[in-house]
Amino acid sequence: MSESQAGSYGLGRGAKGRATAGALGAALAAGIIIALGGLGADASAQGVGIRLGYNYSDMYMRYSTFGRDVEWRRSGTFRGNFGYHAGLSVDIPISEVDIQGIPYMFGLNPCVMFVSKGGKNTGNIYWVNASNQRIGTAEYTIEAYYVDVPLPLSFKREFTGYSVRAEFGPYVSVGLFGKQELKVNLYSGAPYPPYTQDTFSDEGLERIDAGLFYGVIVEFGKVIFLGVRAGSSLTDDSINAVYVTLGYNINF
Repeated sequence: MSESQAGSYGLGRGAKGRATAGALGAALAAGIIIALGGLGADASAQGVGIRLGYNYSDMYMRYSTFGRDVEWRRSGTFRGNFGYHAGLSVDIPISEVDIQGIPYMFGLNPCVMFVSKGGKNTGNIYWVNASNQRIGTAEYTIEAYYVDVPLPLSFKREFTGYSVRAEFGPYVSVGLFGKQELKVNLYSGAPYPPYTQDTFSDEGLERIDAGLFYGVIVEFGKVIFLGVRAGSSLTDDSINAVYVTLGYNINF
């Protein structure tokens, strides 16, 4: 099934992509559990961080057949969506490594976050027949709310009064709820009611998403931290996000 044939009346990508996302998400989740279980006695949590912040995400659909004879195609005009995130992180140092005479603390910094994502696209409406005639324009809007579970590997270097941590690793996201909407403007002026559906319905996006993210966090006095992270999905190339986080560490 092609993207443009995702459903007779839906905005989704179909069951094949959902199965792939579920398999990859399950594999990454299993990897996270195994990694945490294999840290050993020396890798104990040193503190819990409270994370709050804003994020900028882009989510889009390239093609969508939302009626029997009409298809929406993204024209390239794109607007991302500002959202927010909140959650908890755990600092788990593993060992100190020396790189060219400079000491770095190698560890894990897993976290659980509630995240809002979304995006807006404009596109054109076509008859799905031999003429392939363009008959109007439309705007597509998506809102999605997830629980994100990242497991980053981190390298931290201490400076006087602050430290810098570089992070990289996998994440798994579970979609909770959301809405997709398509507003149509036909050239003929004829009315066409907006089409709405749940973001994670049978004809919507995959509920399980998995991918990679990377970022940098600056900690001030081991209490306040400011971070910038970027994430890219491996199951759906239409889901990307950049996070700016302000946090507070509760040290043990």
